[in-house]
Amino acid sequence: MYIVFEGIDGSGKSTLINFLFNWLNSRGYRVFVHKEPSKSKIGELIRRCINENADAYTLALLFAADRYHRINDLKEKISKGIVLADRCFYSSIAYQGVYVDKMWIREINKFAVKPDYVIYLDVSPEVAVKRKKHEKKDLFENVEYLKKVRENYLRLAEEENFVVINAEQSLDVVKKSVLNFVIRIIKERT
Repeated sequence: MYIVFEGIDGSGKSTLINFLFNWLNSRGYRVFVHKEPSKSKIGELIRRCINENADAYTLALLFAADRYHRINDLKEKISKGIVLADRCFYSSIAYQGVYVDKMWIREINKFAVKPDYVIYLDVSPEVAVKRKKHEKKDLFENVEYLKKVRENYLRLAEEENFVVINAEQSLDVVKKSVLNFVIRIIKERT
């Protein structure tokens, strides 16, 4: 099973993936974590380009290359257990799609593995930036830009039938919502 967490930076993806990984692992499930960008040379290049304010076309191509580079690893993990992913190609549509044609982004990612489920953690850009205030800023932490990214995510959520969770609620409430959803889909699939 392939479950992807999406949302703007500061929405709580990493926190919830870690929580869910530990919960599932403690109950005997075989669980893997997959993160974008990766720690590969391509992922390192992406991080460097983000820090150097690279254009959206370059970033979209690099993210697609990073996905393609790791596609066999992802498919193998999916065949062996539950994959919890921090982002997938939907992030490129949301982020780079602010400046680049979304159909072109879909085209360069047509090889990508489509998730079984997407959990979109919805927060306002103001809340997200506030949560990340202690971290180094990058080009994605501009509130006006993030408003457009969020609009893209909300459109995708409707078009692609994402599970949308209000991630501005308390962490305990968000964890419970995510856990209830995952327990339900595991029961449905067994």
